[in-house]
Amino acid sequence: MARERAELVGKVIDGRYLVNRTLAVGGTGVVFDVEQLDTGDELVLKAMRPVYAQNADLQRRLRREAEISRVVRHRGIVPVVDEGVLGDGSPYIVMEKIPGISLSRLLLRVGHLESSEAALIGIRVASILHAAHAEGYVHRDIKP
Repeated sequence: MARERAELVGKVIDGRYLVNRTLAVGGTGVVFDVEQLDTGDELVLKAMRPVYAQNADLQRRLRREAEISRVVRHRGIVPVVDEGVLGDGSPYIVMEKIPGISLSRLLLRVGHLESSEAALIGIRVASILHAAHAEGYVHRDIKP
């Protein structure tokens, strides 16, 4: 699965996004580092894996992710700036690229967090979830 969607690297999506490299492969999607050609901005493109491209429920979830980023205003929610469909019918969303590393990578690197650091992260996550819940959204896939 690590090579999934590798054919997109080096390609231009919808005449707007140059796919530079794969960042991550998840259960239903692949995340790429892309460049917006007209601005030079570095962004992230999340494309659904082809095997799931025709799954209406998963398509709905991806569209909902984009909707939530437009409705819920919180600095901890990554804004979706565009959406589209690849030539094979797989939907995608384009998001701002946020610098840093994931919590899971941080934990692999440092082994553990001090109690105060863990509490601060928990408070920040709770704040994001509160903002989403206030708009009627429930997150169903929280992980480090």
